[in-house]
Amino acid sequence: MKKIILLGFISLCLSLSVYANSSPYYGGVAKEVIHAGGYTYILVAEKNAGNFWAAVSGTDVKVGDEVRFQKEFVAKKFHSQELNRDFDELMFASGIEYKVQDKK
Repeated sequence: MKKIILLGFISLCLSLSVYANSSPYYGGVAKEVIHAGGYTYILVAEKNAGNFWAAVSGTDVKVGDEVRFQKEFVAKKFHSQELNRDFDELMFASGIEYKVQDKK
């Protein structure tokens, strides 16, 4: 009986950890990119949803690249000391993936 309860508990914990890490991806096209203080700030143009700013660990994203990432949290009225700039909303994100824009 104890083994069944323990296995059930382990199964529950594993399913909760998978659920907790299944954040949806956000993304679009990088319209503006700023590198500062170990972060890359990206103005993302989402299809049919407008623009938003995201901050990720420093990366080589360039304007025109397609990007996607997972939201960690959103800071309202965020002031970047490194940029001396205020953002109404800034999404801090992880797991960035990007596709370099084709050069024509």
